Amino acid sequence: MKAHSQFTRDLIDIAIRTVPGKLGVVGVEDIIRLSSMGVNPEGGVLTNTASGTPQVPGQRDSGFRFGAASERELIGVNPDLVRVTRLGLRYSSQDYCVYDGIRSVKEQQQHFKTGTTKTMQSRHLQGLAVDLVPWINGKVVWDWDGCYEIACAIDKAATELGLAHRITWGGAWDRTLADFSGKADSYKTAVEEYKQRHHNFIDGPHFQITPN
Repeated sequence: MKAHSQFTRDLIDIAIRTVPGKLGVVGVEDIIRLSSMGVNPEGGVLTNTASGTPQVPGQRDSGFRFGAASERELIGVNPDLVRVTRLGLRYSSQDYCVYDGIRSVKEQQQHFKTGTTKTMQSRHLQGLAVDLVPWINGKVVWDWDGCYEIACAIDKAATELGLAHRITWGGAWDRTLADFSGKADSYKTAVEEYKQRHHNFIDGPHFQITPN
């Protein structure tokens, strides 16, 4: 008898048929095989690069993969921003989750009420923004050092995909990722310089894209 119960296999099969293409695998056995490599506490698979999993061309693959909660948040988000977000995770030295993707007006009103946003005109409402928050020791942590590492990885991915000129980071709202050097320290410096130029709300996890 195989280690996984028939009940577990049935649940996996339902997931595959309910969310086609989201899991990136083709069947129950593939998921069971991948799950033996380690499971992200958020619910996603952490690939084991030592086992022969394909690497990102020209880059070291971090091995991080999004869990189910992050995948749900990416539904409805601009496809180009999704591509950057996914590739950035593979390049990032810091694991992260998609804490927020597309928002309803009601959700935005709640954020505005609690002070986690300063506008009711957020790009989240159009699916043109994501909040990428560090995932540290099995939980979401608003950590600026982690945010700098994520910004570096998103910049690298956006540059590779030819999209850096369309993406703005919440750490420096008056610049696009095309203006950065690609070095981790430059993002911390950019935040400090932005605070000298403006006194606006800064949002380290936030990335937004200008539509074509």
